[in-house]
Amino acid sequence: MISARPHVCNHSHTHAPTPPVVSQVQCSEEELGQYRDLVDRAVEARTHAYTPNSHSMVGSSVLAQDGKVYSSGNFELTPYADHGEQLALAFALADGQKPKDLKACAVFVAKEGASVEEARTKQSSMTSCGNCRQAIFEINPEMHEILLASDGYNVEVYRAGDMLPKAYHRDRPEVPNLAPPSSDHPDPLVAQALIARSRSFVPRTNEPVGAAVETVDGKIYTGIRVETSSFSTQAERVAMANAMMHGEHQIKRMVIVGGSSAEGEIPKRLSWDALQAVAQQSPQAEVLLPDGHGGFVSNPIAQVPGYLLTHS
Repeated sequence: MISARPHVCNHSHTHAPTPPVVSQVQCSEEELGQYRDLVDRAVEARTHAYTPNSHSMVGSSVLAQDGKVYSSGNFELTPYADHGEQLALAFALADGQKPKDLKACAVFVAKEGASVEEARTKQSSMTSCGNCRQAIFEINPEMHEILLASDGYNVEVYRAGDMLPKAYHRDRPEVPNLAPPSSDHPDPLVAQALIARSRSFVPRTNEPVGAAVETVDGKIYTGIRVETSSFSTQAERVAMANAMMHGEHQIKRMVIVGGSSAEGEIPKRLSWDALQAVAQQSPQAEVLLPDGHGGFVSNPIAQVPGYLLTHS
């Protein structure tokens, strides 16, 4: 009988692992022009970032097949942060885009106060974090991830599914989106929240949530729940970030609606943290919640039943 010789590792000669080589996607000149423009949109989106904790400002832009672009900065409304890429994806889905119709995502990162032109040539800081890559992969692995080349102008294009070798993936039954309300609610803020709820991406819990905020000048911005293995957005925070991306910080009213009934229900996981995020910006805001009988009840944000909010 021949015994197997044990394998001995010589740690005195170990080297840092070589990162896997990821092939770029070949694109037409027209597409490359689109993608350079998309990076420029991400650079502009970064100026709206809200980063009192990290002071690291991110801008991200998502391009849909129909040419629409959805942009966001990163928002640190509480110690819990919303990443720019995931917010931009949530804005696109909340607008009615389908995951398969999202074509590309670009990102731009620079510290607060940093020179944008200098930052454009620092390739190492221009990639999405693993959390965001996993989210992009689960929403649409065929999306293109756009990175700046070392000259700060040209771009490198990669397939999202290739950016995560041996990516984590769990099969889940496909959850069809709710049908949007058949008739408009008399309150346009509630109507927009109901439509947003119908566009949630919730393969993990199958618990859709939509939110809408109304600013003091009457504008409405929406948000939805988006669930991936690495991250779940909170609809209220998405709506708040959506407003702030448009320069709106003062919220007069907010609606939160979950469930699958036509009238809506209070979400099963109504988030204290998300309410806190809105309260930090607009402590006088009113929150409308379904009353279980087809109506909505308004509460001062500091008196939402079951939630004690503190303000710093």
